[in-house]
Amino acid sequence: MATLGFEEVMFGIHDGDTETIKTVYTVNAQEGGTIEAKLQGLQAQANTLYASNVPFFVSAVGTGTPKLDLDTADLSDEVIAAISGATFENGIIKLGADSVAPYVSVILKTKGLKDDDIYIGLLKGKFGHPDGADLKTSEDKGMEADTTDSSLSGSFVSRKLDGLVYAKGRTSNTGFDFQQFKSFVFNGYVEPTIPTA
Repeated sequence: MATLGFEEVMFGIHDGDTETIKTVYTVNAQEGGTIEAKLQGLQAQANTLYASNVPFFVSAVGTGTPKLDLDTADLSDEVIAAISGATFENGIIKLGADSVAPYVSVILKTKGLKDDDIYIGLLKGKFGHPDGADLKTSEDKGMEADTTDSSLSGSFVSRKLDGLVYAKGRTSNTGFDFQQFKSFVFNGYVEPTIPTA
């Protein structure tokens, strides 16, 4: 699958220990900005049984341990707190021994070579808080943005609902519907209603 760019990531925060999504945050060109997403660990671990002095049987079932590394331009403290389990009160983000990251579902959006939209979903995982910051003085070439504080790493597992961990769809696939895909990844999420005048 060839991809062009990285347009958007959506985070669905699970409602406690359930696999129902209560809140969705979107990071895109209007809010936060996406830079890079690296997904690895989908391939199942292959285990080979040797017998009679030769490889006799190979087992490769399920998936490995999927990991997602995300770089964004400027994640808000509200989003970081919601994803990492930190608290955000009165404009202050706080992280401590009692901070517990919630389960999160993720949808990544990119473009394909057919000028179609490609969506990748990870169904259940947890992110840690950004690992730190890298503050530097400006030099004669001007100030450069540091995005260390907007980088996240997450690990994912199969959800109990259906035993699945990953999904992918693209708008050029026959029968693909993004709203159905979103409902599948963000199980039970109800879009907030916008009051009419």
